Formats: sequence, structure tokens, C-alpha cells
Amino acid sequence: MTAPKPRRIRPSPPSSLSCRDCPVCGASAVPVQFPREFVWSGTVFRQYRCLGCRTVFTDPVPTQDQLAKVYDWTSYHSAYPEIPAARDDATLSRVGNYTSGKKLLDVGCGTGSFLRRAATAGYEAIGAEITDTVAQEASARAGVPVVPLETLLEGSSQFDVVHCRDVLAHLVEPRETLARLLRLLTIEGLLVLDDPIEENPSLVLGAARAWSKWSSHGCLRASSRGPTMLMRMTARSHQILLDGMGLELVESRVTETGWPYCVPGQPIRTFAAAVKAGVGWSARALSWLDVTNTFGNRVFTISRRRGSSD
Repeated sequence: MTAPKPRRIRPSPPSSLSCRDCPVCGASAVPVQFPREFVWSGTVFRQYRCLGCRTVFTDPVPTQDQLAKVYDWTSYHSAYPEIPAARDDATLSRVGNYTSGKKLLDVGCGTGSFLRRAATAGYEAIGAEITDTVAQEASARAGVPVVPLETLLEGSSQFDVVHCRDVLAHLVEPRETLARLLRLLTIEGLLVLDDPIEENPSLVLGAARAWSKWSSHGCLRASSRGPTMLMRMTARSHQILLDGMGLELVESRVTETGWPYCVPGQPIRTFAAAVKAGVGWSARALSWLDVTNTFGNRVFTISRRRGSSD
């Protein structure tokens, strides 16, 4: 008996789609063709662009059970290598330029690599995670406590530094979550954000859009991992979010990794891979040469409450 062919699902026409308001600035949004919509765990997830700050975000919001599956240790964090220690040391060095405080919270600590370097550098470090399996693994790897994020947010602990790397893009309610994190900072405490800004001007973004438009055949695709990126920001929307929190920048830098086209150490075995690597390395070169701090897919910021250093 011949197996039935998989059903090809046509996406809904853009004119029939509506969504929540932008989670960054609260403005209305319209559907976009890239990133493409997909189905996972019985739900169709679509992408919308804010008409105000230009953030692209996922709608509908995943349920708590779905989020637990998406960000579980086995399905998410174990798939990525640890950040090089030199990068963590550079972050800690930059933080040390603005504070002598040693109480540090790492939110969304993942593999625990930053926590481990912070403890080695003399910080009284603690981590926070939303998923139990990730918290246990990060604590074991870093050798410092990692606790449920909600426990900290409901407590009275105070920190000189709150560090969030690759966190904003995964928040359902970024404004509300950041506001709660700020209450954990001392008066002159620092908020350190190191985030992807995948809608920022970049050669990789342009190439990915062109490829998606050329290769798209109008059918709804299935995802095996779910909505790992809930927001795709720009440097401008990142700044809008911080301004809305009453924060002032003390340092900001846009950089380019070339990901996923450029992955240092990854062998290039096909012509297509070589083309993608060329785009990735070109994007990195453009970012290195850019004196306007504009081109790139990541932003690193250190900020504090306005007037706290007066």
C-alpha cells in the first residue's frame, strides 16, 4: 500500500492576519514574508513587523509548556558551544570600568560559562534560569548557585551588575521583565545586555531575505525546534526599549558575527557553503570598518538608571 503524500498547507493571506501589539513599543504591526511562518506543536507561528520600532516578533505567544520544551537543556542549550573565555573576560573588564561592585547576577546563564569566569574574577556571582534542567546543568558547570528567575524577582536581593546575554530575543514580555530586573539593581548598578539584533542592517540579513524569497514555494513549513526567537530587534528598537526603562547608556557597540553563514572552525565542503561563508565574512569586515556603529547583528550595551551617577 502506498503511503499517503504529506499534506501541503498554504499560508493564510496577509490581509486576514492580525496580532498583538509590539512587545517593545506597543505599536501595531503587520505580517512579513521573512522570516516565514511555520507550524510546531500544533500551532502556526507567524512573524510581524512593528510599524513603530521595526521589531519583528512571533505571534501567537507560546504557552508556558511550549516554552519549557523549546528552551530545555537537551533541545536547545546543549546544541550550542560555550562562548570563548576571552569574550567573557572582555565583558567583565568593560564592566569593571564603571563599577567596583562585586555582586553579579547572570540571567539566562545557559551553559554557565560567563558565571564561571565571573566567579574566577572575584565576583559574588549567581545565575537565574527559567528551566530546571538548564539551571541544574549551568550550576554544575559553573560551580555557583543557579536559581529560578521568578524566585529572585519576587525576593529582595540587590546586585551591582545584572548581565543578560542572548536573553531579550526570548522574552515574551520584555518591558515588564526588564522593569522587574531593574528592581534587583543597586542605585548605581549596571545592566549589561549582549543581544542579537537580527533585523539590523547586515549583509547576512539581506542575503537571507533574498534566498528566502527565491526559494519560497508558498507552503507552510514544519519546525522541529519551535519558536526559539520571539523577537528580532534592531539597534534602534533596542535603544527604544532602554529609553522606555529610564536607562542611559554608558557604552554601546554594534558588531557582526556573520552567523549562520560564517561559523569559525566549521569546514566548508560545498560551493553553497563557500558562498554563504563569503557573505558572512564580508558582513564581519563591513562591521569592523564601520565607524558609524550601524552594521551588524549583535549589540552590546552597558546602562544604568538616569541620574544614578550624579
